[in-house]
Amino acid sequence: MRKLTFLAGALIALVLTACGKKAPVLYDKEGFKETIALFNDSPVKDKEFLLVYFQSDKALEDNTLHFGRFIYPDNDKMVKQEFNFPKEWKDATALDNVKKEGEFFKLKDINTDKVVEKVKEGIEKFKDEFPDYENFNVSCIFLESDGTAGGYKVGFRMEFTEIGKGKSYQRIGRKTTVTTTYYRVLAEQKDGEWTFESEEK
Repeated sequence: MRKLTFLAGALIALVLTACGKKAPVLYDKEGFKETIALFNDSPVKDKEFLLVYFQSDKALEDNTLHFGRFIYPDNDKMVKQEFNFPKEWKDATALDNVKKEGEFFKLKDINTDKVVEKVKEGIEKFKDEFPDYENFNVSCIFLESDGTAGGYKVGFRMEFTEIGKGKSYQRIGRKTTVTTTYYRVLAEQKDGEWTFESEEK
């Protein structure tokens, strides 16, 4: 068993019933398919991407789409454009420190089933190497061009807890406060191998 030092964070949440338009689940084949479909009629529908990034709102307890970031070439520059669910778009801004190099991919190149399967593969690899953790939640999925036309690499961010480290609850009136100690890693494939890097909250 490998050992890895993780940075711990505390999550304090109120258990309440949420209302409003329901966002698609990122870590789910149907949900991720719905996520990509949201952008088929959007300002980035015909763009070629260096990076696309989809993130939920809250660590550990949420895996639905909240925020998106798209990096793509625009004339001779690379630009960044961001999205907040369900339909809020920010203006594209130039990225002076990102060079336009290699080939890119489009929305139509994204195989949503294979992306989710790749994420599951990464989680299983992590569990094999670090078996002392549980309650895995994928809060971010990102796709990065691999330099070939239509090709991309899959990465994700996940949170989890240590086995046997339970939650603490405090009830005040009709509200319940839950405190959980959790960890976060960024998972990427480099040269065909999964790497896991601890991240601060």
